[in-house]
Amino acid sequence: MKKLLGACVPYVAKIRSLVAEITDPTLEAACYLLFSHALQSLYAGLMLASEGFNHQLIELIRGIREATDLAVLFMCEQEKGESLRRWFDGEIISNETARAAFEKFINEGRGEPLAVAVVKSGLYTGLSYFNHMSYVGLFESIDAFSRDFDVSRIAGLHFVAASSLPYAKGELQAVVVALKQFYRARGDESTYLELDLVLGLFGGFQTANPATY
Repeated sequence: MKKLLGACVPYVAKIRSLVAEITDPTLEAACYLLFSHALQSLYAGLMLASEGFNHQLIELIRGIREATDLAVLFMCEQEKGESLRRWFDGEIISNETARAAFEKFINEGRGEPLAVAVVKSGLYTGLSYFNHMSYVGLFESIDAFSRDFDVSRIAGLHFVAASSLPYAKGELQAVVVALKQFYRARGDESTYLELDLVLGLFGGFQTANPATY
């Protein structure tokens, strides 16, 4: 996972050269901040994972998902998008707004629309169980062997290895796909194609279409 993160860092850092001032209310500045935050959160997630802090890792994953979805939303709406302006004005842009915009983008020209927003909503709801302290999320903090709260984080280490870390890897892959979209929109075909090589490191298929994520 660290190797994958390391492979992604240069492509986020490269966006900085497109930003005159980091506080400029531009699409490039927003994407740079959001992608940087996502990668930093994934590094923090590895620290949590190594100690078995599963619940806390999933809370962090939802923030990574929100950062990536916001970047994609801003790219879908382009520089003059209303959401970008509101975000720089300090408003909170709901993930529902991002999901709806992404579904519209994906379904442009399709005869049979894909229910992308519904799928993404289900995934987001699953993550939210942990952020909102639902019993469903907190149940994973019970050690089935000691019949107690998972103070030793034995159950946490199990869930980290079985589900949360692979899920985090998927979120990183989604960041790479979003980065491809960013560079493609700017006509940077070379960087766009280089990111295919990064996707190849994940061991799955390579795609320029972020609908999968």
